[in-house]
Amino acid sequence: NKISKVKITKLEDRWILSKLNSLIKNCNTAFDKFEYHEVGRNLGDFIVNNLSREYIQFVRERVDNEDKAVFYVIHECLNKIILLLSPICPFISEEIYLNLKKKFKAKRESIHLEKWPKEEPKLINKKLEESMAQAKEVIQGILSERETAKLGVRWPIKEAIITAESDISPLKEIIMRQTNVKKLTIKKGKLDVKLDTEMTPELDKEGYAREIMRKVQDMRK
Repeated sequence: NKISKVKITKLEDRWILSKLNSLIKNCNTAFDKFEYHEVGRNLGDFIVNNLSREYIQFVRERVDNEDKAVFYVIHECLNKIILLLSPICPFISEEIYLNLKKKFKAKRESIHLEKWPKEEPKLINKKLEESMAQAKEVIQGILSERETAKLGVRWPIKEAIITAESDISPLKEIIMRQTNVKKLTIKKGKLDVKLDTEMTPELDKEGYAREIMRKVQDMRK
């Protein structure tokens, strides 16, 4: 199967592609200076944190809905990652490449015959990267407050009042989706998180419905 390029509109897609191209730029600089440890550190951080723990978490529902943009973005990330890995881990990256080649019909016989990646400057958005970094802190803050209040993430919360230094308003939807908050009020200032945990009959119904769905899914597994 071939992954066709699609129009990228979602902020989480634009963010991970920005991080990917920043990664390519930083790794190329490090390669030129023979700082291979820096390449490994940057790749590890991107793979483990940005892609696996963060982006995949952001797009879970979109994967379930077979969103083509998500599949394109993940494929693009994997492609570039293994290319950057190839000088450091030639055999592992070749094995991954050959597995992907079978599925996506890559043209080259070997990863070592592929064109070396260069960053696309137009895809790098440092402001978005900074805003997302602040948004992730907010998400962790809300989840921490939830834990203190003994409210699991499946249980909807009425409102979160956030104070943040960066402009995270464009990322409001992502924060609400990741923390299951119905309303998000954002103010400018030092990072702070407060939750309105008042329960209403509607929130109770939604919470119980989510719990039932979770248990049904567990039973199906």
